[in-house]
Amino acid sequence: MYIMRVEWQVKPGRMQEAVAVLKRIKTTPRFPRRIYSSNWGQFWKISWDFEVESMDEWQTINKEFAASPEGAEFWKTWNELVVAGSGQTWVPVDL
Repeated sequence: MYIMRVEWQVKPGRMQEAVAVLKRIKTTPRFPRRIYSSNWGQFWKISWDFEVESMDEWQTINKEFAASPEGAEFWKTWNELVVAGSGQTWVPVDL
């Protein structure tokens, strides 16, 4: 299993819009998501993460979303709300 985390720097004053846009993305049992906004440290930061079973699954989700009308609308809107972003892949470790 992998945890995919994406973080974006939101334009000042646009955080509520950014949260609303992420909440509109459909989730499925295969693609749950958690959304976070910064509370301390770097301001105007938003993050979301979700789990995938494999990197192949992640690539499939990306391709399907990019090819969908929902994905096209998301990126059109999203690019007006954010300045920059980055992605991370995490692997859970049992201690």
